[in-house]
Amino acid sequence: MARTSIDVLRQHIYDICEGHDITVVDGSSYNARAWKKNREIRIRPVKTSNTYAVALHEIGHILGKWQSKPRLIAEAGAWLWARQHALEWNDQMESKLRKSLTSYLKWARLRQHRKRPPVIPTPTSHPQFWQVFYWNEWWGKSVIKR
Repeated sequence: MARTSIDVLRQHIYDICEGHDITVVDGSSYNARAWKKNREIRIRPVKTSNTYAVALHEIGHILGKWQSKPRLIAEAGAWLWARQHALEWNDQMESKLRKSLTSYLKWARLRQHRKRPPVIPTPTSHPQFWQVFYWNEWWGKSVIKR
């Protein structure tokens, strides 16, 4: 399967943002971030499939579902949006998704002692989180070319 060029993936990000009135801020030296209220994302330049996936994920925080849910569910919703709207989704991108959601699970576990601890999704309380997390196991290989 031929890979989509980085130039095409980069342009895809800008086309989505332009079409949805989302401002892109260069975040070369920062972590990626989205501000739904301001319709703004801060991303690193799209140079790899991982930076493309992260850019889509940040857009997913503005356009995706579950964004008013607890933090881990909102993260899963943004990743789901990214996966559904990518021109191509490969194993590296799926690995980035998994590492990201795993880091949020660790973050939530470390904060369970707080007065208002973050919600840790269980398969029964928030199955949507686990459906995103275990997509490969349920639906097969992750390489998707649209």
